[in-house]
Amino acid sequence: MQVKEMKPSPVLKTVRGMLGLLGALIVLSACEDEQAILIQPTPTAADDAVIAATVDGYPIYVADIEMEAESQGILLAGRTLDPSTPEFTRILNSLIDDHLLAKEAEKQNLHTDPYVQHRLKVIRERLLGNMLLSQGVDEASIQKYYETSINLKQLQLGEEYRVRQIVLPTLEAANAMIKQMTAETDFSVLASNRSIDEETRLEGGDLGFINPETAPLPLANAIQNTAMGGVSKPFETRKGWVVIKVVEKRPEPLPTLQDLRPQIWDFLIASELERLLKKLHKDSAIIRSFEEVEGPINDAFSNALEIDEQNSPILPDEEITD
Repeated sequence: MQVKEMKPSPVLKTVRGMLGLLGALIVLSACEDEQAILIQPTPTAADDAVIAATVDGYPIYVADIEMEAESQGILLAGRTLDPSTPEFTRILNSLIDDHLLAKEAEKQNLHTDPYVQHRLKVIRERLLGNMLLSQGVDEASIQKYYETSINLKQLQLGEEYRVRQIVLPTLEAANAMIKQMTAETDFSVLASNRSIDEETRLEGGDLGFINPETAPLPLANAIQNTAMGGVSKPFETRKGWVVIKVVEKRPEPLPTLQDLRPQIWDFLIASELERLLKKLHKDSAIIRSFEEVEGPINDAFSNALEIDEQNSPILPDEEITD
């Protein structure tokens, strides 16, 4: 699937490093010690809340774990996290460790240190800003953005090819097999008998439908250079020497809302950030002691916040409005 390239405004380029949320509710940066500062999960007030563990009588609720899972992007809002999963155990252990470290730090009065107080203030402001942003993007706005974009046919869809493969250990073996093939050769049976790729061999070498634009380069080239129903020349991969057969072709299906939800969320959050900061800057008296200097965003922020414009979701030339 191809999508239109997002053309960010100068304001959006400027504010990307200002708040630490794009796609997750909490992104904290710029301090190695902050993991020890963000120490106590907030107890859930509900009377029927399920307690996942207690640490010296301090409860850690299942809701706390699910909230942390949401912030890490491994759980959609409103979903539950199965206690039997490794993710549940990992997050619970992390919250237990955070609380133990926090209690020990408080025993040593580290919470009164001016540096810690300053970092807590920065984190508080960043968290409140993130919460404010998240209120501007709800499920209804994500659904509307998706449906409007689909209706306007803003997705640039490609074509998919169903491919089967046979993986052999050497180039000589691949060339010899191709010479032995005839019009009557059943490629799927040959794959089951000859391929050394255990993941696909028993499925007759079936790789399913593949879009060459998103496939690894050797495979993409082989698909594009092979006629429908034809067999490719051998090409090398980490698994061995591969020969493919292009079985059929179809238009790429429309991606589902679930497929595009993370990208739409990121884009809408970025749009809300731009809109809100334009208003707040306009309504506020900001006096700078130093002249603004344009430059690249710090790598630490860039890695966490930069939107992949080439892989943005459905991106209209103009913002969709009511």
